[in-house]
Amino acid sequence: MEKNINQEDDVRSIEYRIAMEAELARDFWFMCIRIPDAYEVDFDWSDICINMEWGNGWLREFYNLCSNIVTEVKSDFHWVQLKEKFGLACCYYTGSITPYGAELIREFEKETTEICEHCGESGKMRTGGWQMCLCDKCWEECRK
Repeated sequence: MEKNINQEDDVRSIEYRIAMEAELARDFWFMCIRIPDAYEVDFDWSDICINMEWGNGWLREFYNLCSNIVTEVKSDFHWVQLKEKFGLACCYYTGSITPYGAELIREFEKETTEICEHCGESGKMRTGGWQMCLCDKCWEECRK
């Protein structure tokens, strides 16, 4: 991952999200809804990144997942849907992937039950008519 995202940036900010989406789309072909045209010079990588329907706190770990599976997939692999469901990440894909790559995806999904979806710190499952993995600080902010 390029170091153009300041580690001190607020993980919960929209700027952080846009930067992470751009890095994911630029670094992993399977993150792109479409590949930019060779003559297209004015586009935003984050505009062509598949929608991730979860909070910013999981983005860095998801980037690490993509880095680890890039050698485990073939050119027909792509994400179908990336979303939070019942407090954990759910990653749906199509195409060819090795059994090891599929296991890495399942491990990421399981790990998200211990990572705050908002900020990326250590979290735990919380309920309130819904389920969400949050750290103590983000949980208190949600309750206010």
